[in-house]
Amino acid sequence: MDQRLLLIDASSCFYRAFHSRAPRQSASGEEIGAIMGAYYGIEELVHAHPSSHLAVVFDVPGATFRETLYPDYKANRGPKPPEALSQLAHLQLLLGYAGYPVVAVPGIEADDTMGTFARLGAEAGLDVVIATPDKDLCQLVDERIKIWDPRNNVLLDAEAVQARHGVAPAQMIDYLTLLGDTSDNIPGVDGVGPKTAVRWLADHGTLDAIIASADNVKGKVGERLRAHLPQFALCRELATIRCDCETGLALADLVREEPLTAAMAAMMASLDLGGLPKSISGEAATPPAPPSVSAPVAASAAPQTPRNDDPQVAMGF
Repeated sequence: MDQRLLLIDASSCFYRAFHSRAPRQSASGEEIGAIMGAYYGIEELVHAHPSSHLAVVFDVPGATFRETLYPDYKANRGPKPPEALSQLAHLQLLLGYAGYPVVAVPGIEADDTMGTFARLGAEAGLDVVIATPDKDLCQLVDERIKIWDPRNNVLLDAEAVQARHGVAPAQMIDYLTLLGDTSDNIPGVDGVGPKTAVRWLADHGTLDAIIASADNVKGKVGERLRAHLPQFALCRELATIRCDCETGLALADLVREEPLTAAMAAMMASLDLGGLPKSISGEAATPPAPPSVSAPVAASAAPQTPRNDDPQVAMGF
């Protein structure tokens, strides 16, 4: 198996399934339509990128350092629907029973968790693949770290990032700072789009150099650039992926363990999710225990989902 660290943006996988699949309920009335679609999407990524280390990373509800810096961060987003949160909880538990290292750290965004793990992996000499459609993670790309875009099935190295966005990975933070991010409610320079941001960075190299030359920019766009100067430091910090977060985990924790097939089978039966995935039933050393709809998942098995006793590593619900 390749000495590689695979990091999966699992929240993105889930919401892609949630918004693309028809609602479906279990016999007891629970929403279950997105669970297996997301599970198989994550499993497909694992099989496509055989790796010695991996982490299935979720966001956790609650504030992070970005809300502390900027209370309006993501304030334009409404609350997550309850039927999404309940399915997320089931998905995380199911992935844990399947042996995947499920990581959801309170107070740390998934992007920053993945950035921290990516840096750990690269410094340990591992190649790193981050499976995410989020362009923000392109700022991490270097000789060791690559982005797998699951929507377009393409691997982004530094050359591919340049071709797609018009800037080098080392310029992505400055590029994002100029543009802002409407989905995260981060303001950019009014009236500046990708073409202008790319041209400025091609001419000046860095945001700092653009700021130093702001008085020379003519017209309305120059006025808007100068009006935005007081916000650049904050917006750049918001756009920067942190790679030094305290997750309570080491690379040695990011390995797949043997599936807990009996617990997984019981959970799937109780939610009317069908039988065990073939990849799991084929890996099982012994047949799973007969599923019982009325029997709850063993309490001793459930806490093993994150496969770590650190209290920071918790289910995101």
